[in-house]
Amino acid sequence: MKKIVTFLMLSVMAVVANAQVASSKQDVAIFQLSSADRNIPMGLMQGVDSQIQKVFVDLGRFTVLGLNFRLDGLNLQTFVSRLRLLKEQTTAPDKAIQFGETFLTLDEYNKIVGSFLVVIPRVDGVHFTRLANNVRKATIETSFTILKGSDLTPVTGGFFTVRSQGQAQNRQQALEQALAGIVPLLTFEVRKVPQFQISSGLVDVGFDSASMELGQNMGIMLGDEYALEKVVTKDGVPQTEETGLAIVDKVNPQTSRLFIAYGDPFVGQSVHEIPRLGVDLEPYANLVERFTDAGTAYHVALGVKGVLSRGFWLVKPMVGVEVPLILDITNVFWVPFYAYAGVEFYPFRLGRFELATSAALAMGGAYIMVDTSNFLGSNAQPYYLTHLGVRADAKAQFLFSRDAKLAASVGVAAYAGLLDAFVDKSSFFKSSAQISAGLSFVQKF
Repeated sequence: MKKIVTFLMLSVMAVVANAQVASSKQDVAIFQLSSADRNIPMGLMQGVDSQIQKVFVDLGRFTVLGLNFRLDGLNLQTFVSRLRLLKEQTTAPDKAIQFGETFLTLDEYNKIVGSFLVVIPRVDGVHFTRLANNVRKATIETSFTILKGSDLTPVTGGFFTVRSQGQAQNRQQALEQALAGIVPLLTFEVRKVPQFQISSGLVDVGFDSASMELGQNMGIMLGDEYALEKVVTKDGVPQTEETGLAIVDKVNPQTSRLFIAYGDPFVGQSVHEIPRLGVDLEPYANLVERFTDAGTAYHVALGVKGVLSRGFWLVKPMVGVEVPLILDITNVFWVPFYAYAGVEFYPFRLGRFELATSAALAMGGAYIMVDTSNFLGSNAQPYYLTHLGVRADAKAQFLFSRDAKLAASVGVAAYAGLLDAFVDKSSFFKSSAQISAGLSFVQKF
């Protein structure tokens, strides 16, 4: 009888241990952006502020408590230490708290100490650089300190810096691009902080899919990845073990459907967010057969393409660049290339295995780095637009780890040459039809 009771107790404990309480929205108090540099325009500060607020609101997992207080000219550690002392006092403040020449209102103080987490952003620098062709580059460096609202101590991974850049013909446009660049970088950094990551549990399990609690109400997006977790006991110590990978393929108001890439899910199993930037980077090597009016030739092509994964599932945006190693040229050090943009389609998935097709518009170019033969008449213009074309590929890929895939592909392409006067310099300049086959490695970021 004792053995039966013990077995039942252990079974109940195992179920309780593996059951996951779904994440819920938490209050986050966000300070206004501060800077020790008084020369930074207020308009820029407000622009960065709006981008920061946008990130936390769009993530969907926070109730944002905005503060008007700025730490300009104040030492962050001194400020936090004093707040911590005030919080530890048995009597709460009954009036605004003065810090140098500024005051923290009681309402703001209560938001800080009553929140789950506190976010303090600070501009570390704004820099402008002049590039070639009178292009301006703007760089904005913003640091973030994240504290627990309960005791105002730093959270794990709660200090990071976001460095965004923009390039344009004038300073204002470059600055606007740099401001826009804050959003994806900050979103990724915030999702990397453990306290900000989503945990949930499976409420239904099918053949190759499952449903979890939480959906649009917590900012879940297509392509978000979750680790299947299980609590196991090793040497008498409970430990969380990752047992599988699930990817969001449908988002409902309160729930989300997951595609099971691998693992053996069960109802009640815990799942935990895997923060990713949302880009699959794929370097590849192809053997290409090229058909021109002069006949058939072969070359090797090296390339890399990026596919957006977060926010997409069946159809994903794609961009890439490819360098054909065409060597029928002398006395010139150059880089011929093709650049392309299009979409990838995913008509079939089964566990770790995927079939994908892609279609893209393409252009060809040549960058003349060293010309010792008066190659194109003049070296004053180093870059030349050489082709317009289209390309399509099909590939099979296998997920061999949580973060990487191997793929094999075949493809076709057609390019119309734009520089007929130079076709005697290299066969690269000719119009061509191409077929290819190759291998690639996909790294998920």
